[in-house]
Amino acid sequence: MKSNKKKLIKKIVVVGITLTIGVGAILSYQMGKLIGRNMLLAEREQDTNYNSVMQLKEWGYDLEQFQSQYDSEEIELIASDGQRIVGYYYTVDNNKANNTALLVHGMGGTATCMAPWIEMYLNEGMNVLVIDRRGTGKVEEGQLTYGWDEKKDLTACVDYLRKVMGNHKLILHGQSLGGTVVGVYAETKHAGENVDGFILECPMKSLKHMLFMVWQPESKMLQDYGIACGNIYLKINNGFTFDNINLLKTQQKNKVSTLLIGATRDELCTVEDSKEIFDQIAAENKQYYETDSEHIEGYLDYPKEYAQSIMAFIKNL
Repeated sequence: MKSNKKKLIKKIVVVGITLTIGVGAILSYQMGKLIGRNMLLAEREQDTNYNSVMQLKEWGYDLEQFQSQYDSEEIELIASDGQRIVGYYYTVDNNKANNTALLVHGMGGTATCMAPWIEMYLNEGMNVLVIDRRGTGKVEEGQLTYGWDEKKDLTACVDYLRKVMGNHKLILHGQSLGGTVVGVYAETKHAGENVDGFILECPMKSLKHMLFMVWQPESKMLQDYGIACGNIYLKINNGFTFDNINLLKTQQKNKVSTLLIGATRDELCTVEDSKEIFDQIAAENKQYYETDSEHIEGYLDYPKEYAQSIMAFIKNL
């Protein structure tokens, strides 16, 4: 009788533990889904076209004048995973065999919000290819993966440019989240073999950093638990984790000449963040340029000095 009781108690304990683990796993996955999906769909509910126009208006930039003065060729490419890429190719005197800048915009915007920098490069005699990131502008399909999938888009763009521009200098310039995307691509073998220089302007240093800008858990334990849950969801569904989107790690493999631009009044990517990223860049030729500006507004505040710094960097590549 006692033996049967012991067996029954043992079964109850095993079932209880199994249920607890099962429920815990389900709850952890659901929390990871909540965190992961919110990160991946951060731009989905935004009108990125409207945001871009409003941003330029806030800066006092005349978009209509830009559009009337500069023509572009709309190109469509396909990334290795089948993702459609839409880009706008601006050339000087219709000459594609020329030094070229590939521009990547930040969160919530489109290629349109890069108009001031497109104009700057064109005025300096360089061609420009600017793209709508996945899920923005004319590319409604696709979702934001902070560089993990977007690096495939940059690979396709770089391959296209190399075919039409030959061995002229190719620069990738990313701003804010676009800087993070470029920074993730920078660690790849393809980048090392095909790109002459990177410009990372006020880049967000990591996916974890971006998460904690909007979610501030009460304890370190909850913070670590949230990241662990998010990692499970992201790895299962998208093939990457928070650690993969971390410029402090990717820049340790970046051997390409790199200019990092920081801004003293930047509250999203602080000067401290910029310098921390800069210290990790493995390239022998790396430069740091700082403006007394808010987030990505260095060119708007100091157009002459900003352009001179960028062109000096490119000239010496």
